[in-house]
Amino acid sequence: LISVSHRWLCRDACDVPTESSPMGLRLGAMRRLLRTHFSPTREEEPSFARRVRHALGRRAVGGWDAVVFFDFAGLPQMPRSEEEENVFRQCLPHMGILYAMFPTMILHEVLPESHGYFESGWCFCEYQTAKLGGQLKEFSPDGVGA
Repeated sequence: LISVSHRWLCRDACDVPTESSPMGLRLGAMRRLLRTHFSPTREEEPSFARRVRHALGRRAVGGWDAVVFFDFAGLPQMPRSEEEENVFRQCLPHMGILYAMFPTMILHEVLPESHGYFESGWCFCEYQTAKLGGQLKEFSPDGVGA
C-alpha cells in the first residue's frame, strides 16, 4: 500500500490538466514517481544491467503490483448521501494510520495561483505523521529532510 499526500488544487477537484501534464498535474507526478520506482525507462536509468537487476529485484520481493490510496478517489466526496457521510465519518479518524504505517508519496506540486503544499494544515499533518513514522524514504526521499 502506498499512501499519497497532496494539496487539492481546487475545492471540487484534486487534479487539473496542465501544459506539462495534460492528464492532470497529480496523475502526471504520480505516474513519474511510480514508473521510476517500479519500471525505470532508459532515460531514467541508462544502464541496461541496472534496469535488469532492478526488474529481477522487484520480482523477488513481490512483483509489480501496488495499491495506491488516493484520498479523493478513496473516500466519498461532497455532495455525499447519508450513507456516504457515515462511511466518511467512520474513516476520517483512522486516516493518520495510513501515513504513519505505510510508505507515503508526497505530491508537493501546485499551480502558481494555489497555496503551497505546507500551507495546508491537512498536508502538513500528513507529512509530519509520515515523517514521524519513517514512511517518506521510499517514495518521497526529497521530503525527508524538509
